[in-house]
Amino acid sequence: MFESLPEALHALLAGAERRVETIGMSGASVERVTWPDGRQGYLKTVQRSNSWHDEEVSHETDVLRWLAGRLFAPAIIYAGADDQRRYLLTEALRGTMSHELTHVAPHVALALGEGLRQIHAIPITDCPFPQTLDVKLMVARRHIAEGMIDMDDFEDDTRGMPEDLWTYLDKYRPLPEDFVFTHGDYCLPNILLDPGTLRIAGFVDWGRASIADRYHDLGIAARSIRQNLGQEYIAPFFAAYGIRHPDQRKIDYYIRLDELF
Repeated sequence: MFESLPEALHALLAGAERRVETIGMSGASVERVTWPDGRQGYLKTVQRSNSWHDEEVSHETDVLRWLAGRLFAPAIIYAGADDQRRYLLTEALRGTMSHELTHVAPHVALALGEGLRQIHAIPITDCPFPQTLDVKLMVARRHIAEGMIDMDDFEDDTRGMPEDLWTYLDKYRPLPEDFVFTHGDYCLPNILLDPGTLRIAGFVDWGRASIADRYHDLGIAARSIRQNLGQEYIAPFFAAYGIRHPDQRKIDYYIRLDELF
């Protein structure tokens, strides 16, 4: 935990217990904050020298402000930066991370499909976060150039050099793009469910949200469901979302693209 905090943030955290979380946004220090009156929140801290993660937390701050009143997303308590670090303190949403509910996997798969349908139904006419595939590939190229890619996290069927993966992605773009408002990292730890009703309680980690092809979320979700629940729950997820015959080419493409983020 960092002891040198902006004055306003330091005052907000006075008397609170702070506990480092191991599940959270990659590249950020994430702490669960508990105040004496029982209120809880999450504090994300990133080094500003890491431009990738600094930009993600800054972007997440903008997205959460835009989402206020539109969806079950965390409310901002504090957002700011000093010369060294950027901070985002949000209220904790009630609910259980869906990857902790694997014992009721069929219900989780259905809830995930319904939740993603809610996100994609948000009107995009006034959304200020467009990110076409051209832009995503340009950003991915920058990540490669800056040595930000962790090849140890690659899926088994995408093992190889990031440059080769980028060339493949550039050559085999699945067009046209079907634009909706996307979460950007729609995986089970980022989706909270009410443990009693197994309905959506909220969505967290919005640092990659944008207007993009709906399969950007669908592909990442399919991968996360396979890893956490099992392959057999992918079809019920798509059915709950409203797709009976998923585009496997797009699913595979956006899973590969996510390797570079």
